[in-house]
Amino acid sequence: MMPGRHRRGVWVWQPVPAEDLVAYAVAHQVGDLFLSTPLHLDARHRRWLLDVAEAAQGWGIGLYALGGDPGWCDQPQTAVRWQRAALQVGIFARIHLDVEFWLLPAWHSDPARTAGRFLALLDQLEERGAVDCDIPWWLHRYRTTDGVPLDQAVLDRVALATAMTYRRTVTGENGLLDIARPVLAAAREMGTSVRLAVDTTPPAPGEEHTSFYRHPAPDLARALDEVDAALVFDEAYAGIAVHDLAGWRGLTGSASG
Repeated sequence: MMPGRHRRGVWVWQPVPAEDLVAYAVAHQVGDLFLSTPLHLDARHRRWLLDVAEAAQGWGIGLYALGGDPGWCDQPQTAVRWQRAALQVGIFARIHLDVEFWLLPAWHSDPARTAGRFLALLDQLEERGAVDCDIPWWLHRYRTTDGVPLDQAVLDRVALATAMTYRRTVTGENGLLDIARPVLAAAREMGTSVRLAVDTTPPAPGEEHTSFYRHPAPDLARALDEVDAALVFDEAYAGIAVHDLAGWRGLTGSASG
């Protein structure tokens, strides 16, 4: 497993055999699994979650309940119900919230108030348990209605944030380390930490620079090591995560695990 604070994570949106999943995590130094946990959890999916927990025993792997929907900003009671049901499974260290509020139509006309609904949602969820949430790397460009940079407002509310610093290059202008500077600086200033992330899923047209999709698996491995090495002494850096397991396993030259 990844030692110390700098842990690697991966989003797991679709169930795969528990033993295969854990074997892949161990082989790739993944310390945290974000496991898709539906709002309406049926017996089969619950069994899979429990199987993963059993297979992960003794490996030091953290398990997170993965879920979210932009609509939860307007229906916080749904998010609370999901959180309660997920934690009742009894295997999760915390939830990993993927509520991409910037996709809401209202974001374009009033980002501050739209983000305010998300922050209120975080407040409710944090009252009931530790929260890890996804944020875009560019969130520092926007402010709350009180004038606080949005990345700081989120970091002030959660146990850990995962910044989606999706780039295929690590160094140089517009590379991963470059776009991660603001959120790392915000975490440093607030005395907290943030996880960074890379992508392996199909990018939007013209956004090929944001994903390792259809690139060799060794390229991704080198990039992960490069980020860890560059930030090894940065107290604000909590590690890096890969989106997602299916994309990672599908890279050319990747072992199926």
